[in-house]
Amino acid sequence: MTMSDPTLDFLLMKACEPMIQLFCANVEVGNENYLIRFLIKHKNEQQMDFRCKASIDHHQITSMKDEAFLSQQFRKKCTQEINEHCFGKKTKAGVIQCLADLMLRDVLKKENKITEDCRDELKFELLQRSESIDFDPSLAKACQKDIHRFCGDRTPGNAQILDCLKDNQNKISPSCYAKLRKREKLDVILPENDYSLMSKCATIIQKFCSNEQKQNILSCLRRSINQDAMPTMCRRVLYHRLMVLNS
Repeated sequence: MTMSDPTLDFLLMKACEPMIQLFCANVEVGNENYLIRFLIKHKNEQQMDFRCKASIDHHQITSMKDEAFLSQQFRKKCTQEINEHCFGKKTKAGVIQCLADLMLRDVLKKENKITEDCRDELKFELLQRSESIDFDPSLAKACQKDIHRFCGDRTPGNAQILDCLKDNQNKISPSCYAKLRKREKLDVILPENDYSLMSKCATIIQKFCSNEQKQNILSCLRRSINQDAMPTMCRRVLYHRLMVLNS
């Protein structure tokens, strides 16, 4: 992994050593990129050690501040897109946002400026980003006052603050709303990148939508919205996404 601070990498691996043995037994030794991916994937599970989770969160927040934290795999798969469309972006967050905007335009205009390989890498990053507003510095800055005003009792993880802002979108400031709205459009077009939807509706997705292509998950959930098995939290977030889709 390309790291601007190797000490951070060492501390993360040290704090997560038992969790690496638990969750990442099949990952090749020395492949930090895949180790961190596996840890991120499992960080909200009950078996996850709180010290390791805190280290992963810290790594994710810190990595957004420096373009050097883009993994070698990401750079390899997205080199062309970064050079052509995101040249000069100095932070990982800036590169991710630039490519996310490009992918959104691709879908809306039916273009193919992003290759499938790069798209797959980007989807992993976008799913991470949608889990916590701390992983999106630009949105966090634009919504700072709104978070304090409307979401002071929420914590950043598990999309709590993001969901809170969406619940209060008729009250938040114009600058916050503009950035949040762009995120919402991406959520409904690429629902597999929507952490809140994917986590709150996980049981329903597994039961009714397991054979659907990922981009069709929202449509599948809409067909299942009246199922008694649908959790209230899933139905609530689904209603919101459908409102965005139909607006």
